[in-house]
Amino acid sequence: SYTPTVTGWHDILCQGGGGGSGGVRFSSGSGTMRSGGGEAGEMVRMRVWLVKGVAYSYTVGAAGTAGALTPTNGGTGGSTSFTGPDFTITALGGAGSVFELTTFSTEGAGATATARRDGNATVGQPSNQTGDGVWAGANGGTGDGVAGGYAGCFSGITSSARGGSGGCSHFAQGGGGASAANTSGTAGTLGSGAGGSWTGTTTGIAGAAGGAGFIEIAFIGAN
Repeated sequence: SYTPTVTGWHDILCQGGGGGSGGVRFSSGSGTMRSGGGEAGEMVRMRVWLVKGVAYSYTVGAAGTAGALTPTNGGTGGSTSFTGPDFTITALGGAGSVFELTTFSTEGAGATATARRDGNATVGQPSNQTGDGVWAGANGGTGDGVAGGYAGCFSGITSSARGGSGGCSHFAQGGGGASAANTSGTAGTLGSGAGGSWTGTTTGIAGAAGGAGFIEIAFIGAN
């Protein structure tokens, strides 16, 4: 819990966890198989009145897990929340990208829409404001295609000739997709999505984890 040391207005920033990327494996044969990038977590900032000495509960969203090499989907990032006496602030966690398991070459799509209150499922869609102080999680990118969506000053890493890059958070670039066969993508950080992985054989390659969420609280003043 969080217990203020002074009564007054506080800015509370909640960042949801970023989604992981799916694992990849050929069930038979060989070629090029890459997974898409994870979606970034949502960011919510609100100004609220907190009272000195009162304990307020909060939850920090965990990073979306890396998809296993069996393979499995990348995990959805956890939501970050802060609860007061008559309100709850929640920043949604980003979606993980799906696993790829086929007999032919394929490029996996980026994860979308879970951390977006506008429901926009367009791959690579950037973060945009969906309400007062509410910013959607940028969607992940597709393997050898659209890069993960940008957020603030962070642009998605290219997805050309590599796994799909993760969606960016307002605090970090999304993870880069694997740039060589039989390697995993790069993990996300500070709520951004993970980069997709790449396999060329029946050897499974695990995905990457998203970036964990966080919460920041700042005292503004008593007036």
